[in-house]
Amino acid sequence: MKKNKNLIVFLVGVAIGGSILYFYQPQTYKTTEVHVHSDFLMLIDGVSMDLTAPQYQSGPEQVLHAHAHLHDNNDEVLHRHAEGITLVEFLGSLGYTLTQTCLTTDTALEYCADDTNTLALYINGVAEEVITSYIPQEEDKILLFYGADEPSSYFADITEDACIYSLTCPEKGTPPPESCGLTCEI
Repeated sequence: MKKNKNLIVFLVGVAIGGSILYFYQPQTYKTTEVHVHSDFLMLIDGVSMDLTAPQYQSGPEQVLHAHAHLHDNNDEVLHRHAEGITLVEFLGSLGYTLTQTCLTTDTALEYCADDTNTLALYINGVAEEVITSYIPQEEDKILLFYGADEPSSYFADITEDACIYSLTCPEKGTPPPESCGLTCEI
């Protein structure tokens, strides 16, 4: 009887452990190669966050995330190279944390929605309900906003340069060579 009890406890443990591993395994990405470009602006209290510093940029010597990044001192065009990469995951590679109600910077400054301030994500001028699951899409205009003023007054500040990298607006010129440290060829 004791052997059966031990066997049952062991099997239940294996089942629970296997379930945990199955449901909480790290996200895997589809191997479908993509090269998506999105215009990006992050504003905190009306101030554009400057992400042109080397610690936020991927390049040959530093790859912050294998599938989503900024590069060449440009913080206005986000590049995504695999399916399923969320804005939350991209920001995490820069040291930022984004939840549904708070944005925490890489220097541990926390900006949370309250009675006065709004934390919101706008895609092409439309508020995204669940900001934590958004996946940047080709030529989206992304505004991550925190503050007390009206977010729509900043929509015009988002660049329209993603199309240059996507080669869909030849009238604006050709994209610069991309040196992201990965496979950034267009």
